[in-house]
Amino acid sequence: MSGRVTDILDELDDLAKSGDEVSVGDVMDKVGHRSSGVFLLVPGLIGASPLGGIPTLPSLMAAIVLIFAVQTAIGRKRIWMPAAIRERAVREERLSGAVDRMRGPGRFLDRHFGHRLSALTSRPAMRVAALAVIGLALTVPALEFVPFAAAIPMLAIALFGIAITLGDGILMAIAMVAASAALWGAWRITPFI
Repeated sequence: MSGRVTDILDELDDLAKSGDEVSVGDVMDKVGHRSSGVFLLVPGLIGASPLGGIPTLPSLMAAIVLIFAVQTAIGRKRIWMPAAIRERAVREERLSGAVDRMRGPGRFLDRHFGHRLSALTSRPAMRVAALAVIGLALTVPALEFVPFAAAIPMLAIALFGIAITLGDGILMAIAMVAASAALWGAWRITPFI
């Protein structure tokens, strides 16, 4: 299920040029067959970015991730999303601008990562990763009470997304370590909230 980041960006750019607004459902239909990691990567990056400082946005991104991760953990091949999330949309120029900004990092990722230790990106490993992602997503709402603390588990979720997208087992191992650290950090922070 792995792919190249630049191929996914090309598909998103085509999608942005096809209409006025692009919904989550449009993205699922366009790139869902290419890489399930995109559905961890994009919400993870949004939650870890400065946008994560907007109240409730990290929790919304965590909810999207949670819906995906639970279905992956139980072995579902086609991902279902509620209509309220599928219909969320952004203007095409915003998506196109985001794709343009991601081209350089995408080329870097394609050039330096992918197809290493493929056993760690197999279907059983993906289910284990999904369980870790579920744990991370569940910590986000409580961490929102501490400014930008929710970025930590969201970044670990984004690492899982990159590892799955590129089919890179070494990145999957790094994501597991990051998830362990984020879960430990969340456990340490939440008693003070």
